[in-house]
This record gives sequence, structure tokens and C-alpha cells, in this order.
Amino acid sequence: LEQINTKLMNPTAFIETADLGPSPPPIYSADGQRVNTRDKRFKDKLMEERQTLLEKAIAENPALKAFAPGFAPAKKVKKIDIPVDKYPDYNFIGLIIGPRGNTQKRMERETGCKISIRGKGSSKKGRSQPDEDQPLHVHIIAPDEEKLAKAESMINKLLIPMDETQNVHKAKQLRELALINGTLREVPKCRICGEDGHKIQECPKRTSSWSAAEVKCAICGLDTHLTIDCPNKGNATRLPALNDEYASFMAELGGGASSSAAPKSSGSLAPNKPTSAEMSGRATGGGGGAAAKLPPNHPANQQQQQQQRHQQQQQRHQQQQQRH
Repeated sequence: LEQINTKLMNPTAFIETADLGPSPPPIYSADGQRVNTRDKRFKDKLMEERQTLLEKAIAENPALKAFAPGFAPAKKVKKIDIPVDKYPDYNFIGLIIGPRGNTQKRMERETGCKISIRGKGSSKKGRSQPDEDQPLHVHIIAPDEEKLAKAESMINKLLIPMDETQNVHKAKQLRELALINGTLREVPKCRICGEDGHKIQECPKRTSSWSAAEVKCAICGLDTHLTIDCPNKGNATRLPALNDEYASFMAELGGGASSSAAPKSSGSLAPNKPTSAEMSGRATGGGGGAAAKLPPNHPANQQQQQQQRHQQQQQRHQQQQQRH
């Protein structure tokens, strides 16, 4: 550490000129100053060595941190190149950033790292960004090696091109974007293959011999619903009892007619209305016999009650007119 501190006081005097090698291409800042001169590169190398030695020493003996005021562990930096040269039509940036930047923010929350895209084509025109002269890459800044490795693993998965039909990550992003824009439409699962994303008539596993199930309600005879979902299933149990009552009523009116006079049910619960002759026969007791007793809910009794209520209303109306 003492040797490095001595060299940092005058870096030019300690630069070895015997075997320098070729110089890298010059890099200039926004104000035209070169930022990768020989002195600058040598100084950066010394600072990196000094930082590494301090981290090792303080890790072994934390009390040494008092002799290095202002010391802070160096953050780990990683650059991952984006293969835009091999796959120029693949949208790597969209997969990493996501709708409204949500994918990038989610990865930063999960890893605790700073993730950004730098290099050529990463910024809009007129906006200067770091590493503009370098190839397009993902720049990761992490507090430690563990978090850096986690972020690197997540980024590498997104840099593997795959077919859009198998890209689950892109499908989730499109669904999230539709949810943000308010254009999301839920598609039910296909009844043939059980997968999402298409209707039953668009299923790739659908064969030409496929046909709809022959479903028919046993109560009303319609093919629009199952028997268990029929709206008349609550009244279906009353149908045999109503037919028996009606057959008994017709037998008494007809003087011992057979039960074959009952109406043939075709799913309807209401029997045919009695004729005026039948009503008169009911009133006279069927030709001298005793009057037939009908159940209270029979249509004949209901019609008679309705006529009585109508007559009572007419009488009340006439009484009101006489009072006026």
C-alpha cells in the first residue's frame, strides 16, 4: 500500500517505457479532452490495485478501516454484450426493458443491482450517454459478487433468441402492456388441448373429424343447456302429479272417461284449459252426481276465482258511482 501511494503521488515517474505495447484508440470526452492517456490508464491501474489490497486487509481485520478514512468497498461492474450483429431483427432491448421499463425495474429489485443498456444505439439522438462509442451491451453495477452473478444469469437468459410462439417472457410482457393500456381481453382455455392463447376453432390439434357433443335437455328438449342447468327443473317433478289430477278431473266430468283423456305432455307443465261445457258439467255435478272436488291450484279453480274477483270489482265500481 505504501508503494502504491508513493506511485500515485507522481504516476509519470514510475511508468515503464521499455515494453509499453500498442496504445488503445483515443477516447475523448464531451469537451474534447482525451480520457484514456497513458498517465490516466496507469493511475487507474494503481487505484484498482490499492482498492483490492484495502478490501482484503479490512476483511481480515476490520479495525484497519480506521486507518483508511473514506474507504468504501468498490462496486462490481460487469458488461454483457448484446448479439445484435448475429440477430439484427431480434428485439433484445424490448425484452430487457419491458413495457414502461417494468421488466428492468423488476430485475433491479430482485437482484439489488443497477442494470442499464449502453453503447451504440442505446440512446436517442441529442442525448449523450456513457460508452457511446462501444458496442451495444448491458451494464451491471452490483454491491457484491453474489448479486452480480444473479443479475448476470437473468440477463443471459434474455439474450438467447427463441421463436415467438415459445417465448413465454414476451407473452407475459404483451399481456402486461395490454393490461396497462386497458385493451386486455381474456381468452378462455381451449377445450381440446387445454392451453391458453387461442379459441377452440383455432386449435392446432383440432382434427377434421371433430364435432360438437350432442347435448340435449331431458326436461324441455332444447340443446342449449344440460339437464342439470334447465330453468324448469324445479317444476319438472310436478308434471306427473298434474297429469294424474287432470286425468281424474276429466274422468269425473265425462262420467267415467278413461285416463287416456289426459293431455300428452311435451315438456309443458300447464294442462289444457277446460271448455265451457266442462265448466257447466262441473257446476251441475256431472249430470246429477256430486260436484267434483278439484285441487286448489287446478287451472279450473283458478279461472273461477278470477271470474269472482272480476265480478266483485264491478260491484264495487257501481257502488262508488251511485255514491257520487
